[in-house]
Amino acid sequence: EKESLLIQGLSLIKIGDSIVRVKEILGPPTVEEDLVGKKGEFHSRVLEYYIKRVEMNNVNSHDQLISFYFNRAGQLINIKKSFE
Repeated sequence: EKESLLIQGLSLIKIGDSIVRVKEILGPPTVEEDLVGKKGEFHSRVLEYYIKRVEMNNVNSHDQLISFYFNRAGQLINIKKSFE
């Protein structure tokens, strides 16, 4: 159910969309945070939507999620899926 809703919503989202638009389409993310470098410089803002959390040996490398990356202006610059 949750996966199909996210996949449907994903088809409506395109590079350049705003954070507000992505949240309007998909709802609140599981995780929302700024990615910063060691010196505190801003790299991007990420919204992560988890489909399934799978912890094996205290490692979440098998989680299924979609990550949306935004620039400082709040425009979508990249989308990554951890599944096919």
